[in-house]
Amino acid sequence: MKGSYVLVVKVSQNFSRRVGSLGRVSFRKGYYCYAGSAKRGIETRVARHRRVARGEAKLHWHIDYLLASKAAKIIKVSKSKKGECTLSQMLLGKGGLPLRDFGSSDCSRCLSHLYFYPSYPPAIQ
Repeated sequence: MKGSYVLVVKVSQNFSRRVGSLGRVSFRKGYYCYAGSAKRGIETRVARHRRVARGEAKLHWHIDYLLASKAAKIIKVSKSKKGECTLSQMLLGKGGLPLRDFGSSDCSRCLSHLYFYPSYPPAIQ
């Protein structure tokens, strides 16, 4: 099924790393929600995210750099028929703190497609 999704990622400790053209990015302990889309299928895209997390795939997208950390773990995937920008705006509206330009370099509408929450994020529908 093609469409959009939200990844909920738990980060167990603070860390920073270089993320492509964004430079050095600091990730705080807590939760991150990432709004993404998949033209060839959500299951295929999420499987790739899981391979990145296991160190079995090359880093390509911004989200890969977060998922490749041993401190990060995907804890939930929510599929949606809404577009990734609509999901991104919902994440912002639910109190998420955007990591500017993260995952949204090809998007003119959104500040980010990755949002930080110090505690478990509210439900996203």
